Amino acid sequence: MHEDLETPPKSGALPAPERLSSAADPLSPRETRERVGSWPRPWPWAPRATHLLLGLILIAALWLRLFGPSGHAFDWGSGQFVHPDENFVGGSLVGNLRYPSSPFDLFNSDSGWNPTVAAASGQPAVNGHPAHDGAGFNYGSLPLYLIKIFMSVLSWLAGHLSFLANWQSAGPILYGRILSGIFDTITVWLVFLLGRRLASERAGLFAATLACFAVLSMQLAHYTTVDSFLGTFATGTVLASVTLLQEGRRRDYAYAGIWLAAALATKVSAAPLVATVVLA
Repeated sequence: MHEDLETPPKSGALPAPERLSSAADPLSPRETRERVGSWPRPWPWAPRATHLLLGLILIAALWLRLFGPSGHAFDWGSGQFVHPDENFVGGSLVGNLRYPSSPFDLFNSDSGWNPTVAAASGQPAVNGHPAHDGAGFNYGSLPLYLIKIFMSVLSWLAGHLSFLANWQSAGPILYGRILSGIFDTITVWLVFLLGRRLASERAGLFAATLACFAVLSMQLAHYTTVDSFLGTFATGTVLASVTLLQEGRRRDYAYAGIWLAAALATKVSAAPLVATVVLA
């Protein structure tokens, strides 16, 4: 007589479609976001507003690191490079690096591409071999090579573009200051990506804003030193580790390894980041 009526569920039980996944069948981070949605809720006019705000933050970050409210550009100091690390990195190392004449020179310790040979430039040869100065390894080699390559590319462009003609006679320190500011701006972008992955786009924008106006970051980005490069690679390592923990794809392992290797090739103080990748 009452066959058309549904049998009520037992007390404490939920209907099958509404039953949550058990511990034996956990949801992935992506499925969790799809199930419960992001919190806080995104703006109704996102993502266009997110892109616009992020673009403004990055423009402000680059301007603060290359120019700043004082109006002085990256050539501030009137040619007086008084920062000891900057003078050594830009003047003694990058300026004396020589490109390898063949791929085999990359494995030749006497090559001019070796920072220890560049640091000993001008010293007499020893037993028929170029002099070596261990001070060339006071810093990681990767930032030195990046500045050298950036200097060569910009110098080549200066020979073909008239509005860049002055850069043909610029010193390595000025090239390094520009690249340092660019890398620190990349760090601001990576901070946004990290905040978005851990929380939401709103949190990412807030974190990027804090990174944009971080006084110490702005100060370090004004010098041709390795600190801004290390900040970029360290942030990238943390971001890749979080992505690896959440997604676990093969490419995530590769990204984490590349970021970590770049950080270690910049400064040995990046060694604790190994634990971040291992734990992920």
